[in-house]
Amino acid sequence: MKLLNLFFKQQEEQRVNENTLHLSHTTAKKKIDDFIKLTKPLTSKRRATFDNLMSFALDGEQWTNSEDKDLDGDMALTFNFSENYLDRYMARLFPRNPHTGVLEIGVKVFEPNQTVNEKYSKEVLDFYKEQNLFSVILEQGINYLCGGSAIFYYPADSITNKPLLISLNPKDCYLGWKGKDLVQFAYREYIGDNKYNIYYWDLAEYIFKDGKTEQSTKKANKYNFIPVSWIPNNPKPHSHEGRSKLLSLYNLDRAYNFAATDYARRIKDNTEPHLAIFSNDVSIADVDRGRKKKTKLAKDDDMKYLELKEGKDIKEYLDLLEQKIKSKAGIVDSSGAISAQVSGVSLSFQYSDMMDLIGFMRIAWDNAFRQINNAVLCYAFAEKGYKTDPLYHPFISIDNKQRVEEYVMMIENKIISHRDAIDELRGVESPDEKLKDIIAEDKEMNPEPKIDPKNKWEFGDNKKQ
Repeated sequence: MKLLNLFFKQQEEQRVNENTLHLSHTTAKKKIDDFIKLTKPLTSKRRATFDNLMSFALDGEQWTNSEDKDLDGDMALTFNFSENYLDRYMARLFPRNPHTGVLEIGVKVFEPNQTVNEKYSKEVLDFYKEQNLFSVILEQGINYLCGGSAIFYYPADSITNKPLLISLNPKDCYLGWKGKDLVQFAYREYIGDNKYNIYYWDLAEYIFKDGKTEQSTKKANKYNFIPVSWIPNNPKPHSHEGRSKLLSLYNLDRAYNFAATDYARRIKDNTEPHLAIFSNDVSIADVDRGRKKKTKLAKDDDMKYLELKEGKDIKEYLDLLEQKIKSKAGIVDSSGAISAQVSGVSLSFQYSDMMDLIGFMRIAWDNAFRQINNAVLCYAFAEKGYKTDPLYHPFISIDNKQRVEEYVMMIENKIISHRDAIDELRGVESPDEKLKDIIAEDKEMNPEPKIDPKNKWEFGDNKKQ
């Protein structure tokens, strides 16, 4: 009966294939080798997907050698809508500040004590700045959209105990899971001459295997987590492997390239002058082409250029493919379509498909940022579960006037505090720091009137005349 229980079988396969903590190991080397051996099939599959889609979208390699050869010298057109998809979604997954043009990501710490709250926020934001978070985000964002997975690696420095942020290649990562928790991790770093350094983590220890000497060093993992955040793109249920959105565009992109290239060849073939001569005496060699050139024709002879007009069906097919591509990617092309001012609500509705897709993507990124923030605070302070949220700018412009008017109304009716209003309106900035700045500036710009000590009387009915 157990063999017929598919759920049990899947759980058993996951336990065996993705987790080796239940195995006993005589050496650190064997522990690493056993783990990599059991998780290699998933990593190999991920590596093949990454290599194929990266070359397809980023390098534009969308024709095979045999297909290119069959064109017999004609140009192979490559429209590469997949790369356009990456560019559009990268720009909106982590949008810049619409006023300054700067990429910003903030943090909101859920701590009742304001002094502690500010201290925690500063620690996280300083880490973002010192470790150049934004360059890592751009690199991992492409990994996420193109290959289907991204990763943040943030171990503590062995000397300073401060966190480092290292951008790893997801296709060289080996993962071991227990339910939703990452309990084992390894990364192979190629160092040349077919040798690899290996970094291995589990909840008990960290092991480094030197690829040149084959020697392993290990130390205890002081924390109840592995300093890795795995970010999968829309994985299948009960799976940790992400799926690239480009897979759904792959065949459409190629079909568009083939149809457009075929259409271009037909235009070339059918627009070149084809001269037909109707004569028993004059051959094509006797014809002088060019302006003011004359050709002697006998009586009843004739010649004319032939043109074959076609392409309507092909153009309609190209339009159909383009619409299917945009539909699958959730992309709205509004260039030249907006002729009058529209409200934020109507603009949001127009872009709702893309907003929903980005919303789903950010669920995974939100969780990764919470894990990073928690690790940063654990390294700096005592280990505990710190509650934080990342803060991004909205990916489309918001009607700021309407939003401000709504918050002014809520403040006047005591529905929301000034601090909360600043927190929600200013996004990535610290509301407490901003409130202090506003109060200080208000005192500076509107100082209280000074009272002459010689005239200390009260204003009112008893005022001196």
